[in-house]
Amino acid sequence: MKVRKHFDDLIPTNISVTDYDGVSTPAKGLVTLQVQVRSSSRTTVFVVFSSKASYNTLLGRDSIHGVGVVPSTVHKKN
Repeated sequence: MKVRKHFDDLIPTNISVTDYDGVSTPAKGLVTLQVQVRSSSRTTVFVVFSSKASYNTLLGRDSIHGVGVVPSTVHKKN
């Protein structure tokens, strides 16, 4: 899947995430994408972070699944 977006397309934000050690990491920005699942299409805002967090750790969070979210990610290799 290609999102056809560049870092210049990110919208500035003051959102940050705090890891288990209390270290806060600011978001790189927000990106709005059109997401289509079967016949349903929705405009969705994604928060973009540079993180070394384990994808499996994010998927296993009860708070994510508790609200009915199906988490996914696009990996970018540097």
